[in-house]
Amino acid sequence: MLLLSLACADDIGTAPADVRVTFDAIAWTCDDAGDDGTFDYWVGVEQLFLDVQHAPGELFPYELPDEGCEVWTSPFPDGNHVTGSDLPDRDGPLTWSMPLIATFGQPGEGELEQELGGFWRADLFNDYNTCHEAADVLGAEVSFGGSELLAATTLPEPGTLEQVLVDVDIEDGVTIGETIELGWTAEGWDQAFVGFERRRDGVPVEAIVCDAAGLDAYTLDAAFWSLSEVDLPGTTARVMVGFANREFEEGDLRMEKVSRAVWQVSAH
Repeated sequence: MLLLSLACADDIGTAPADVRVTFDAIAWTCDDAGDDGTFDYWVGVEQLFLDVQHAPGELFPYELPDEGCEVWTSPFPDGNHVTGSDLPDRDGPLTWSMPLIATFGQPGEGELEQELGGFWRADLFNDYNTCHEAADVLGAEVSFGGSELLAATTLPEPGTLEQVLVDVDIEDGVTIGETIELGWTAEGWDQAFVGFERRRDGVPVEAIVCDAAGLDAYTLDAAFWSLSEVDLPGTTARVMVGFANREFEEGDLRMEKVSRAVWQVSAH
């Protein structure tokens, strides 16, 4: 039997985890026209990903830069993971169940695909994009099968993300290199970050991540863009504003659990 007990982040410091579970709500700006022709805007969930990593002693916590910005490989598990190894108690496929999704008329359960020895991923919405609020989705019940360790896992409670404002037109995305003012209304998160990521054929090739803890606005200025490679042909890009809550559990295996809401807009 694998035993785990809840612990605070301060008790663990920056020690690496053996297992990490990440619940990512990828968000976008939603709108609805009222009878009077005015629009209401809010942040809704576009995509929903569940990732499990098992790499004993190799999963260092998601720590944001102490100040300013840093160049990363990627802030997302599918672009920033190690090969790892199989879960020691896995009995068949790893599965997930989320009853809320069934209320959308979509499958409310499925399998996590094993992409590497110790990395599993599931696209819970399966390209079914929604405008449900991030807190409602991240706060919904999720259960696991195929592993005793995961069966007892609960995910961190999310904060709220009501609004992300941008001072430029985002209908066709934003322009890389232009000065962009970002602002947001969010509460109840341990971490906040602003970032930029490029991918080629789905594989991350560049990311910039900036700590935004305690802020409600951030400017992507010349200093920010100077960290980016100017010429990276054949890539897709996005600007992000992200928020995360984390919990750690100690036991036979050290586990980091992460719930995140990450608003994004395409960049070109």
